[in-house]
Amino acid sequence: MATPPVVLVTGATGFIGSHTVLELIRRGYRVRGVSRSREKSEEWNALYPQQATYIEWVTISSIVDSDSLDRASIGVDYIIHTAAPFTLDFEYNLEDMLVPSVVGTRNIMRVASKRPRVKHVVIVSSLAAVVDYREGLNPERQYTPNDWAPASWEEAARTDDSTYVWTASKIFAERAAWDFLQQEKPQFFITTFCPPVILGPPGQPYDDFDELNQSLQQQWSIINGEAAAIPRAFFPASVDVRDVARLQVLALSTPRARNQRYIPISSPFTNGHAAAIVRRGFPDQARRVTPGPDDAPPRFQVDTSQLMRDFPIEWIPLERTLLDLAAALYQKESQLQESG
Repeated sequence: MATPPVVLVTGATGFIGSHTVLELIRRGYRVRGVSRSREKSEEWNALYPQQATYIEWVTISSIVDSDSLDRASIGVDYIIHTAAPFTLDFEYNLEDMLVPSVVGTRNIMRVASKRPRVKHVVIVSSLAAVVDYREGLNPERQYTPNDWAPASWEEAARTDDSTYVWTASKIFAERAAWDFLQQEKPQFFITTFCPPVILGPPGQPYDDFDELNQSLQQQWSIINGEAAAIPRAFFPASVDVRDVARLQVLALSTPRARNQRYIPISSPFTNGHAAAIVRRGFPDQARRVTPGPDDAPPRFQVDTSQLMRDFPIEWIPLERTLLDLAAALYQKESQLQESG
């Protein structure tokens, strides 16, 4: 019997990473998961005891630790890189966002190039690396995977605009991967995905809502009524985290995905429409949800034709994404109330 291929997953206890690990295990891979702490990996195993036998954990406190990452890459066949800062609450632009994002991606590429066994590296980027968030989606143009948002390292290092710093970190990190591929010509292929707002039920262990990533924290503040008003969505488009996980795993065995960049968008999206879906789906919670109009998203055009040709995927509908998310968060709230 053939030995299952081993996939190194960074950020394995995070929102995207946890769903990616679960998808890999479902498809017969073995996983070497990178966690920032032993406590988090133990919590993950406790949450998924049946899957725990298929994952080996390594603790690396920071992805910029190239020596630890190098050791973790021994004997792996593939790498999926999901670890990246996703917060607008940071103190130092360079130390907290720009350097970890870029150096972390470069380290992934370097260690993969040192391991002849590595065949493919998949990287989660962002639609922020495609579309200039300051301008928003221009309804008069069609965005394609060949588009790049502008960014200046000097401006990102000194600005007070935390959103610009985060978007710049995504741009420079993804560019670092493509530059490495072009300059070093390693033995492996890469695939990058540039998703918009990623939603869906948390797959990761967490003990407090403050531990959730930015997009889920925003949804929680809306459906529990903490948000004083419905905030504008970062981008008027979304995708389910489970679809992102599936695409990453499928890319490993899809020859057409080699050295390709994709924009996975499943649905137009506004927070007002999302709130309306939750009100209808959870009538007992409807009064808690922040009031606001069920508004339609602005018109935009993104070319996803290559993705749809290359991957046999049927998108999870937005309504299911949001109802699954709300159900998980309301259930977590009940558990926390009962325990404390």
